[in-house]
Amino acid sequence: MDAEHFPASLSTCENREIVMRLVRSLANAALLFLGVVGLCAGTLWVAHYFRLVQPLIVVSGSMSPQINTGDLIFALPKHVEDLKAGDIASLVGLQKQEYVTHRVTSVDVSDDSVIVQMKGDANAVEDPFPYVYERGDIAWTPALTVSGGGYVAAYLLRPQVLVPAMVGIFALLLLGLFPSESQPSKATTRKMPPAGHHKKATA
Repeated sequence: MDAEHFPASLSTCENREIVMRLVRSLANAALLFLGVVGLCAGTLWVAHYFRLVQPLIVVSGSMSPQINTGDLIFALPKHVEDLKAGDIASLVGLQKQEYVTHRVTSVDVSDDSVIVQMKGDANAVEDPFPYVYERGDIAWTPALTVSGGGYVAAYLLRPQVLVPAMVGIFALLLLGLFPSESQPSKATTRKMPPAGHHKKATA
């Protein structure tokens, strides 16, 4: 008897093609997400390079509850002589060569210098050292605080995380360069007869 049949390999090829399409769709989605993240990171890097914004990771709770340990701050520039009591500012002190983000308690502006005194909201006393700047120098004032964002940033910047992530991105790029599998050849496909029409079986 003659009967219509399809090679068993056809179903396997179709299943493999479906899986590859799914993998490629996921890879493209991941690349799109990473592209958006990379664009944001690049924009932030350029803004930081031109001193338009300063990202800061909070490492103590001296400004809690408003700003807590592990928060990520995006600060904008402001001339030190424009600071006022009550402002929150990030300044570098004489004794500690790192940014300290506290609340301004007083600003003493003279002809050629600016002396700022600050205090953490959670501290009982003012900072033990003054912040001395020249007129026209830049202070940083928090414009956006991302709760817990500092933990994420610090984690992603660790070499044991950053290097595997870069390898994964490179692998996704390579996957996107590979051509998709070709469709099954004509020799392994058969056109289905219209509904209601079939070949007659012959003895």
